[in-house]
Amino acid sequence: MEYYYGLKSFALTVLCLSFVCFLFYRWVEKNEKKGKIQSELKKNAIREQMEHAIRDQKKLWQPEDTKQRKKSLSPSEILAKQHAEVEKKRKQELNRQAEVDRRKLTEKREKEELAEKVKKQERQKRYQQLEKEIEQAKNTPLLTLSESVDVAKEIISGGNRKSLNEQVEFLEGSGETKNLIVSFNEGLVSQYQDKIRNLYLSHKNKHKQQEIMEGHIEADVKKCMELGLNNLMKTFGENAIPSRSESTASSPKAANKSKIKKTHSWDELKDKF
Repeated sequence: MEYYYGLKSFALTVLCLSFVCFLFYRWVEKNEKKGKIQSELKKNAIREQMEHAIRDQKKLWQPEDTKQRKKSLSPSEILAKQHAEVEKKRKQELNRQAEVDRRKLTEKREKEELAEKVKKQERQKRYQQLEKEIEQAKNTPLLTLSESVDVAKEIISGGNRKSLNEQVEFLEGSGETKNLIVSFNEGLVSQYQDKIRNLYLSHKNKHKQQEIMEGHIEADVKKCMELGLNNLMKTFGENAIPSRSESTASSPKAANKSKIKKTHSWDELKDKF
């Protein structure tokens, strides 16, 4: 009996220990599962946070219309969008071409203005040079002294000398003879001009401009009239010769201070001779 009770106690003890071990094992297993679940939850939470961060980053780079609507476009909407893009590019190209044309037109106008300015300066320079040459020509006779003498002799010989003689005799002793002779010589100015023009047309520097030739003619007319006046003064006596101051006041130079009128054009004289 004692053996039976001892065996039974041992069995109960073993059974109790086994039950305690089972409970301990279940508790350990339960804690392990709970730890795995918590770890998995933490991993999922971290994964979701990362996915949210990635989605937010992508949204920053998405176009505005894509953010507002994510549905797919219809074929008509796609064509309209493509047409709008093509039209936009076309307008940009037209604007670019218009800007290029505007720049070219501006450059062309600037070049034309510069060219016109240069031409104007050249014309002004040529005009100033021409004026200078005309002034020089007015003081530069082209006829030789021999030719000037021949012109003066021919002109005063062809004048109305008979009438001049009668007038000089009438005014003899009155002191007006010299004025009469000067007036007579000045009355022959158109004949001086015509004679000198004819000589110029025959052999005197035809290549020069007409304005310069007119200046030379004026100089030669003055010179020939001086020679003619001196001859008339000698012919009609020493009493008719004016003093230096009077000669200066009544000389052909004073009479010709005004511009000599042109009685004939170069073309008329060429046709005539």
